Amino acid sequence: MPEAVSLLRFAPRRGDQGEQGSCVAWSSAYAAQTILTAAATGKDPNSIAFSPSYLYNQIRLGDDCQGSYIQRAMQAMKANGGVPLSQYPYSDRDCSRTPDGGAIQAGRQNLIHGFTRLTEGDNLNQISVRAVKSIFPKMHR
Repeated sequence: MPEAVSLLRFAPRRGDQGEQGSCVAWSSAYAAQTILTAAATGKDPNSIAFSPSYLYNQIRLGDDCQGSYIQRAMQAMKANGGVPLSQYPYSDRDCSRTPDGGAIQAGRQNLIHGFTRLTEGDNLNQISVRAVKSIFPKMHR
């Protein structure tokens, strides 16, 4: 195994969440889903970058656009996928515009297949070996 691996070539240009508490959507949809899709397809990440607004507007907590949780993001990405930023532009001024039926239908073409939490409960500093082994079952033999 190499000592280090860079995914930078699969990452979209850096973005700015502005005044909105949408960091979970930026990291989950814009960064992670774009990186995974670009790595799998070989497409330019900037041409396929996923919309943080599509995700955030589904998972926001309350009406003041001030945050969410990764668990909510993963559940929404598993149920409703994601759409390109070009189809659902980002606005840090409005989180109330929820995706309509057409956007949801388009998003479901880009579902994630699942997710696994790698930490025990709320202890974010302790990785669960069992969770890692469940993702990579052949590696621990």
